[in-house]
Amino acid sequence: DRFETVLHPVFGEKEYWLSRKSMGYADHLKAEAESFVKKNLPQRKDGDNEKGLPYLAVHLRRGDFARSYKDQKGVPSTIASAAKQIDEAMKRVHLNVVYISTDASAKELKELKRLLPTMEHYTPSKKRLGELLDGGVSIIEQWICANARHFIGTNPSTFTFRINEDRELLGMPATSSFHGLCADGYKDHNDEEKCDHPTKWTIPVGIF
Repeated sequence: DRFETVLHPVFGEKEYWLSRKSMGYADHLKAEAESFVKKNLPQRKDGDNEKGLPYLAVHLRRGDFARSYKDQKGVPSTIASAAKQIDEAMKRVHLNVVYISTDASAKELKELKRLLPTMEHYTPSKKRLGELLDGGVSIIEQWICANARHFIGTNPSTFTFRINEDRELLGMPATSSFHGLCADGYKDHNDEEKCDHPTKWTIPVGIF
């Protein structure tokens, strides 16, 4: 079974976090992610001591997830709604560039880029995809999101959950993680009826 099933009985405890920390990603996948970030996303400037690199990262689930959860809070029904929220978030956290990890269609990606001109997205060539495989691409995207200064996910996606775990292990402030998107008609990003923010599963003090 999946390792997360084995760990579930000790979820959030010392044994869980020690095990999770030991499950490091392959060096070549982290290197691929870091190369992409260096070439395509803003880098830290002199005097910048904040945690994370100066871009916003967003995990936006589309496809079957968006269809299955279309009536649930935290799931924008359209690309335009998602883009509006992302634009507001960039202004709120004072960042000018957003990296979006998404399973959106090519048409939806084109619309996202039109609505968010500073958006970046990792798209390997067919040859590179054949070398990395889907699992490798997922880890690359996960690592890009984990190293961002701020992160917004799609709750209850397990991919969002894992990114927040990575961010905890990297020492990112909880205030920069554990944020979710909102369904259409939200008042603001704190609207409890429309927005779905992940539970703050943080690392207990003194474990490491």
